[in-house]
Amino acid sequence: MTAPSTFILWLDRNLRVVKCNRAFGEAVGLAAKAELRIPLSKFVSQRDRRQLLAWLRLHEAGDEGAPSLAFNFLGKDRKYIAVEASCLEASLSDGPYLAVCAQSKTDFDVRFEAMERENDFLRRVIEASVEAMWCIEFQEPVDLLEDEDEVVRQVFENRCSWRLCNKAMARLYNIPGNADLNEIPVSKNFPRSRANERYIRGLIRERFNVDSALSIDIKYDGEAIYGDNSVRSDIVDDKLLRFWGTMHDVTGYRKLQAQMNREQRSLQNILAAIPEVVLVVGKDLRLKGANPAFETLVHHSIDYALGKKVEDLFHFGQSLSELERLNERALVKCDVRSRSNSVKPRSFAAWVVPMSENGAGSDLIITLRPVEPFTETKALNLGVVG
Repeated sequence: MTAPSTFILWLDRNLRVVKCNRAFGEAVGLAAKAELRIPLSKFVSQRDRRQLLAWLRLHEAGDEGAPSLAFNFLGKDRKYIAVEASCLEASLSDGPYLAVCAQSKTDFDVRFEAMERENDFLRRVIEASVEAMWCIEFQEPVDLLEDEDEVVRQVFENRCSWRLCNKAMARLYNIPGNADLNEIPVSKNFPRSRANERYIRGLIRERFNVDSALSIDIKYDGEAIYGDNSVRSDIVDDKLLRFWGTMHDVTGYRKLQAQMNREQRSLQNILAAIPEVVLVVGKDLRLKGANPAFETLVHHSIDYALGKKVEDLFHFGQSLSELERLNERALVKCDVRSRSNSVKPRSFAAWVVPMSENGAGSDLIITLRPVEPFTETKALNLGVVG
């Protein structure tokens, strides 16, 4: 580490260096002279000259309250010498002068200030981001060498706090403008629940490094929010110090998905209650789905039949090219017979209707109602139902 040096120099009213101490002369490459009269700007980095000039003029005007100034001298090797300087009025034999006392900074000081500037920049980037960012930091690190249940317990019970949660995250949680999310207990927004335990268990198995993990958080007003999180972490000696990430609100999607699941279950219950066979047939005339009555009345398991051509399951009496054209009509009735090598074939009255309004080229819904007796002459009796 470079030891700090103290530079002292005297300036005249034209801001020329008229005298300096040995340390400054050696640093900037000045030979020992009684009178120098060299412009100060020659020894100051270009980017600092205007700021330094304004600062010196304040002192020249008698502003004793002007603060110290950090700037860079140019060394004899043209490298910057970072200093912190103060200034006062002084007198030499030939009149008043400005005396500048500058303390050079150590390598550590320079690196520390650079880190502070970098941290400040990153904080501003995070704060300005429209993407919700969060970080949970543990004052009691979580021991990842424990069994999974104990790690989960520690994540929720060890002392921790929010850190670096940005404005976008605060908006996501509906945090009021006069409240600071970083001051709110983590458990208020991220409570221990069965869903969040599953979320943490998933993170544990991936060493807290995942790109999509679902959590259920609580907004400031108590409303639940589904969050899709990308997560990273700081782990030292198998101790979880902090984990952080970005979060996207997927509450609307999850609610829509839940609604669709409820509607699907409702539809399945309705189809299960229908005594007739209901088939869903794809554009390639392969079976895509069937209700439970299929197994009861046709005597095939649904798992066996799915994906098979309907002509392998039912006899229509002629090429299915005729059936493919049925979907051009609104509703068509025909007679069919099941195919089976193990049980007696059964005859059905079939109603065929396209699933889409476009007609041709869409999936088909076929409803089968058992009829007896079945005769070969009725194998294919097509007619549009009025």
